[in-house]
Amino acid sequence: MDRMNNLCISEQLHQEISLVQRQQMSALCSTWLRPTNTGCIYEDKSPGTCEWIWNSPEFVQWASSSPVPTRLLCIHGVSGCGKSMLTRSTVKGMREKKYQVLYFSFSRTDGDRKTLDSLARSLLCDLLVETSDEGVLSIVTELKSRNLITTGDVLEALLKSVKSVTGPIYCMIDGVDECDDEKNDQDQGLLKCILNLTKFPNGHVALVGRPYALQTAITLTPLVIEMNPSVVKSDIEMFIHDQLEKSPIPRAHGLKDDAVRTLCEKSDGMFLWVKFAMEDLHGAITPYHVKDRLRNIPRGLQNMYRAFFLKLLERLDDMQLKLAKSILTTAIASCRPLTIVELQYPYALGVGPIANLEHHRFLQPEKLICQVCGGLVNITDGILRISHVSVKEFLTRSDEHWLSDADRGLRYFQIDMRAAHLSLGTACLDYLTARLFDLNLADSDTLVAVETRYPFLQYSSRHAMSHLVQSGPPSTATLDKLDGLLESESFLVLVEYLTMLQVDDLFSLDADMRTLLLWKDTSDCEGGPSLSKLLSILKQELDRRMNRFGKDDMRTLRVQYAWDSFKDEIPDAHNRDSIVTFREGPKDSAKVATHIRKLINGHDKLSLAAQLDMTFILRTHLRLMKGLKEPLKILFEFILSSARKMPVSALLIIGDFYRRLDKLDDALKVYRAALAKVNGMEGPDKFMVLRRTGSILIDQGEYTRAEESWRMTGEGQQKAAGRDHRESLQSMY
Repeated sequence: MDRMNNLCISEQLHQEISLVQRQQMSALCSTWLRPTNTGCIYEDKSPGTCEWIWNSPEFVQWASSSPVPTRLLCIHGVSGCGKSMLTRSTVKGMREKKYQVLYFSFSRTDGDRKTLDSLARSLLCDLLVETSDEGVLSIVTELKSRNLITTGDVLEALLKSVKSVTGPIYCMIDGVDECDDEKNDQDQGLLKCILNLTKFPNGHVALVGRPYALQTAITLTPLVIEMNPSVVKSDIEMFIHDQLEKSPIPRAHGLKDDAVRTLCEKSDGMFLWVKFAMEDLHGAITPYHVKDRLRNIPRGLQNMYRAFFLKLLERLDDMQLKLAKSILTTAIASCRPLTIVELQYPYALGVGPIANLEHHRFLQPEKLICQVCGGLVNITDGILRISHVSVKEFLTRSDEHWLSDADRGLRYFQIDMRAAHLSLGTACLDYLTARLFDLNLADSDTLVAVETRYPFLQYSSRHAMSHLVQSGPPSTATLDKLDGLLESESFLVLVEYLTMLQVDDLFSLDADMRTLLLWKDTSDCEGGPSLSKLLSILKQELDRRMNRFGKDDMRTLRVQYAWDSFKDEIPDAHNRDSIVTFREGPKDSAKVATHIRKLINGHDKLSLAAQLDMTFILRTHLRLMKGLKEPLKILFEFILSSARKMPVSALLIIGDFYRRLDKLDDALKVYRAALAKVNGMEGPDKFMVLRRTGSILIDQGEYTRAEESWRMTGEGQQKAAGRDHRESLQSMY
């Protein structure tokens, strides 16, 4: 009996250990896939709305668990008709009913949610979480182990995973019109992926978006739902009743009945229109004003925007108008959504000197923003976003629209994207140039404290160049500002700060500087930054730090890194004096190996400072080595075994070293470890790994795989920098 009990206990323990191991591997794979966060999809809706979908014959057939001939559902409608809310509500309802549902929403204003690659990764991760299927985990684990992973590989893994799962899988994909990839071609892009999914008996896909993005898909399935006014009529009525119950409009004088009748009649099935109409009614101060506004309320979303902006012009004083324009411009042009604190700096820098910045900070930020912008923006968890992509589309229309009789009076609010980028880029430069930042960069734990002390530092240092290169050819004034930053006391401190901030994408700093110099050459204006000027500044600082700290000190090596990044661009730079040098020899190699092992040992995760130290030491030392000394060989094996906590830049340096010694298999192994860390990202580090991988594969005769590597580089460069950028053009040849 005891033996039987022990066997049972042992078996139970084995199962528990296996479960924990599966959960750990699943979590690791989910993190590696870098999925888009869909944890916020369960947004509140008005009671009773979105329920009609469950009785729609098209949806009922699509959602059937029995084998059905057609498993593609298309849901389309105009802007503001409630497509996204319907999708989120349906996903929530299906999950509550224990359907296996995958969800993704494209977004034109979120760089992580615009591509087929982001869709594939998110759906595959969703499938891993929703099903807990051993087959799916095995497929994803195998995918993770590959040398080179393309979007095609992720899509193939997704298809295999769906096929391997028992029971139907339902995918709901919202915002198809906001996807950057091809949407209407059966033989490529998004639609090809969707059609492949629906070939499986258990693969059900619903596409949701504006009609033009679903033109081809609609012809391929009888399951089509158009969210026209008659379909959403009951939802619109419930939504209006719900909004009126929360409003101060009284029932007396039949006001609420009039409001329901008028809003239902004029809404044309657009929830977004109703939101703006309700905001307008809330501004009425008497029953007469309510009735007057109901009589004059415009039809159509475009006309509603026109009326909304006209009222802003009438209601706001000059200072408030300037604030509203600044907020909208910044929110639309920013590289990422800004916090309310960050948002105040572009405005403050535009109205006064940096010495008086605190005098131009908002007294009651959220209240003030809502007062001047109303429903045009949303604030969630302290982050401001444009409320709907149609607001951006309205404000950034071309000149001919603003010259029409209907819009000429609103032209104050027109947003020219080049001018917007120039305004934001200039604000970033002013912030970075006009103050001396007291940064303690010895400890990465201080980064949070630094960003609390200087709230606009992270954004301005990281995105100033991006804004400037999108602002058109530079003017003399802009070039002078750049010169001022280059020559300021803050410049080298900012370079060190950015290096720490982007330790896993160090090559983007080099790429940004080269892009900036190319942009400068698009202007006929004299002056501005140049490589020779940059190298002169670095040389002076390098001399100063060598004399003060010594050649082996990390403060010296950080400047050495910057020098190494650019000196090859200047023919005589190698002959200049005062360049840090290292001896080659086993003692030096042993010293480097010992130092780096100390950095790694005892830490589950390396601090940013330690990652930087490792990168700089390896780069400075290995560039002079002509052979693989035994201490370094042992060190590299140790680093590869701990690759998950290594910076990508350090792995690249080691891979390059192996490649220089013609140890191609070893180099490929290191690049594989580096690529695993940057998959799902689009940036210079990833493109460099892909290029190096392609070159090695050519040398090894793997031409098909090499072509795929270079193709991925070209496509990624085009998405990141545009088709006409030098790096994009070079990657095509």
